[in-house]
Amino acid sequence: MHWSLRLASDSLRRILSQSYSKGDFFLPHIFFALTISFIELAQCGEEHIHILQNAANCLTINHCLGPDSSRELDQLIEQAYSNMLATRGADPIQWRHLYSDASILRSLANLTSSQTPDEQTATSCVARLDHALVIAGAPGQGVWTLIQDLILTIQATCLPREPFECSPKPAFIPIKPLSDRSTPALATSSNTILKLVNPPSLSVFRSELLERPFILTGYALNWPAMNEHPWHSIRYLRSVAGRGRVVPVEVGNDYRSNDWTQRMMPWDDFLDALEKDSSHAQPILYMAQHNLLSQFPALREDILVPDYVFTAPQAPVTYPFYRPPNNEEELVLSAWLGRVGTVSPAHTVCPILLLN
Repeated sequence: MHWSLRLASDSLRRILSQSYSKGDFFLPHIFFALTISFIELAQCGEEHIHILQNAANCLTINHCLGPDSSRELDQLIEQAYSNMLATRGADPIQWRHLYSDASILRSLANLTSSQTPDEQTATSCVARLDHALVIAGAPGQGVWTLIQDLILTIQATCLPREPFECSPKPAFIPIKPLSDRSTPALATSSNTILKLVNPPSLSVFRSELLERPFILTGYALNWPAMNEHPWHSIRYLRSVAGRGRVVPVEVGNDYRSNDWTQRMMPWDDFLDALEKDSSHAQPILYMAQHNLLSQFPALREDILVPDYVFTAPQAPVTYPFYRPPNNEEELVLSAWLGRVGTVSPAHTVCPILLLN
């Protein structure tokens, strides 16, 4: 069996076992046997479920989709996105689920439409699947992992890239040490910021430092991100993501300006922009508070999360309604990437930031 058909077969088996059942979708007594994810998906409407079911059946039996079915999946993705935007004050999980499932089926249709998908088709599939990760969050048991597996398989088969060779020597860029006890006050700060040479104990952190900013010099110098997997290397950042990936970026130097916007763009193009110096006339591009380490899991292995993060701080007095992130670690790892000199206007951040 050709790799794309085998991939489609394996993926469909995983999708169908989680989201759909045989027979009539909407008999009330069947709901009790379905997973929570399917109940959420069913809330999108019978006609949408049937489009997904028909597409899955065609791919399973015929190993391909006709143009009408492909067009219907495209429209389903657009409809789900519109409903995600229109939902206010609640998590539109049913539409996020629909967006993700439709994106998976549409990509499998592309991959099985020819014996060997060309580079453009493969790149389009990776981008579509990345949209499901970034925009919809790929909800549902195993869906996030399934999409990541699909992307890796497509890249390995159709979009190979020369692997990054780790340097045997530390690759970090030396940082000029701070000699003073404190650094000059920032323009937006009325106080100086404490600088520590030695890491404080957890008890000192909780009792004295939790609610004030401080600089801990040299703390990350032994991280892989500063050594064998250097994040200052554009070549490494390209390699770790692979070809075809897309990421969300902000365009413009101030989100309060009328010309500021956001868009999805190829990761390689974003890195190209970071490499150019300020003499190149181009829009300011900035990746802000994006869960990049989840989208590109290999990057997560390059950092060591400090124990301070897991000290379970209480809700601040100034924000008594704070609740920690709703995941197993109660932790969100976000990335901010921009060219030298990139700034963000002063603003309030709801999550407690313990490492920045």
